[in-house]
Amino acid sequence: MNAMLKTDYQSVKALQLFSEHNSLFVQPEWFYLFERSIGGAGEPRWFIHQPDSAQDALCFPALALPVGRLGGKQLQSMSNYYSPYFDLMACKPYSEQQLLQLFGSFQADFASYDTINIVPCQSDKAALWSKALKHIGFHSHIYQHSMNWYHPDIQDIEDFWAKRPSRLRHTLQRKKEKMQKSGQYRCHIFTTGCRQELIRLLIDYHHCYRNSWKNIEPNPGFIDAIAELAWQQGKLRLGIIYHLNTPVAGQIWFSEGNTASIFKLAHDKAYTKHSVGTVLTAALAEHVIVQDKISCLDFLTGDDDYKRDWMTHKRPLYGVHGSNLKSFLGLSSALQNEFSRLRQLIKKPNLE
Repeated sequence: MNAMLKTDYQSVKALQLFSEHNSLFVQPEWFYLFERSIGGAGEPRWFIHQPDSAQDALCFPALALPVGRLGGKQLQSMSNYYSPYFDLMACKPYSEQQLLQLFGSFQADFASYDTINIVPCQSDKAALWSKALKHIGFHSHIYQHSMNWYHPDIQDIEDFWAKRPSRLRHTLQRKKEKMQKSGQYRCHIFTTGCRQELIRLLIDYHHCYRNSWKNIEPNPGFIDAIAELAWQQGKLRLGIIYHLNTPVAGQIWFSEGNTASIFKLAHDKAYTKHSVGTVLTAALAEHVIVQDKISCLDFLTGDDDYKRDWMTHKRPLYGVHGSNLKSFLGLSSALQNEFSRLRQLIKKPNLE
């Protein structure tokens, strides 16, 4: 059994332990691009636990961050608002015991941090991370981070549209007819092609984003790098709607296995009344259901109202905050988390 702490991606890659065929969001390249583009003030830490079999190797990618004015240290999962979920790098599904072994192997290293924060996670993984933190003597606090809208069990395109609100279907029909009648609009969905075309379409996507209602994209280089990675793996579905050759709506989707994930979307706010974003979402949904034969659509993070028109289910995403009870700042953090938990209990309505 071998425990290795690495501080750069290339030394991790050289071990050749982790598969590039996992979900895009937990591939080694995702974390490398994250570290390179977004890491900022954080120092990368790759905690690798390799048992006797290389197939059982696990890696916890994280960032060591300074916290506050008192010299505090936090270990943050290598994730942020671009991350739909966080998980370990692994070659295959791992057990609770394997996660506990990883944390136990690095107990002395983790003890040098005041807090450890892991986000976002689905409920089952949040429970596992909480157990791992308690295993090394940390106080653990699970908190709600965001929401995830998704649509499982799609049988075919007819089944998908039958479950959409009539209001959405009628709006789509009217807007598509107007766009077709004008002859001034066209929709392009890019899946394969040359890199030059990909770059041009990403420029068009960013044009839509800059003219949208959204805040300035903080890391456009990361978006481009992830889109290129997905294109190299045949997972990219990049849609653009043009009006008179001007891009007015753009969306970046990833199609993997039986799931299509809606990663980024934007439209020119001057075209909101034309519902160009809605028309593009419909076109991409039809593409991934009919062409890719997916059975699940995932809107990833965010509880925006419009998502309920396209999805059927939602679930909370959680963060797990660990506090080192042997440090002053960690103990202070644990007390704050307990006060927060008690406040939430008091606020809950009495349904009895």
